[in-house]
Amino acid sequence: MAWNVQILVEYFEIKGIEKNKDKAVKLYEKAAVLGNGKAMLSLGKLYEEGNCVDENEYMAFEYYKKSYDLEQISSNCFKLGRCYFFGHGVEEDKVKAVEIYNLLCDKLQQEYKLSINSGKSGVYDAFSRSV
Repeated sequence: MAWNVQILVEYFEIKGIEKNKDKAVKLYEKAAVLGNGKAMLSLGKLYEEGNCVDENEYMAFEYYKKSYDLEQISSNCFKLGRCYFFGHGVEEDKVKAVEIYNLLCDKLQQEYKLSINSGKSGVYDAFSRSV
């Protein structure tokens, strides 16, 4: 079953309807169990910020790591690298953080080259929306 993460986001963002954050968290969890990397990333952010769930650096790290293991995209590279760099939810490991940040730089360089070739706006805009 494919999950549309945008529908889950709407539980948090649509104005004019009653927001059901508990249901949104449960749907994110279900989507994550089914292998949706964006849902894993979103759960990591919820745990990191203590939004709708109790703040828990370890759980945030675990969801960021699962998302990263599934697919290395700029947003989860940044968040996982930050966890390793500062020791949030995991033992501090600056070497591992630098490895992940280097991957992030490679990804951003690839995205930049694609944006130049396609005539779209710079990669900074895409990256700033993803973190």
